[in-house]
Amino acid sequence: FLEAIQVNELKEPILDNNNEPIEDAVSTLVYNITQYLIGDPTNLKDRIADQLSNLRCRKLQDFRWYKDTFMTKVLTREDANQPYWKEKFITGLPTLFAEKIRSKYR
Repeated sequence: FLEAIQVNELKEPILDNNNEPIEDAVSTLVYNITQYLIGDPTNLKDRIADQLSNLRCRKLQDFRWYKDTFMTKVLTREDANQPYWKEKFITGLPTLFAEKIRSKYR
């Protein structure tokens, strides 16, 4: 359960007439709905890791979907800049296309 408070541009809490911080109902509601639908964020990280390890682009016509899906999943991780993800991306491509890319970057 999150109890967020409203803040101004300087990240200072906005106070009411009694000098108490005003709750940010919208942020609290969005957080609670997300928490209810997704659950614990650590489970989400595990799920994303599983999805990334099983993600493949079977046909070249699915390349745009594969690229967009892969990039959105990888960029949510802390280790997104590791060279492992480049190799993982190429490994998920169709075989001949992956070989062409590997030979180009060697």
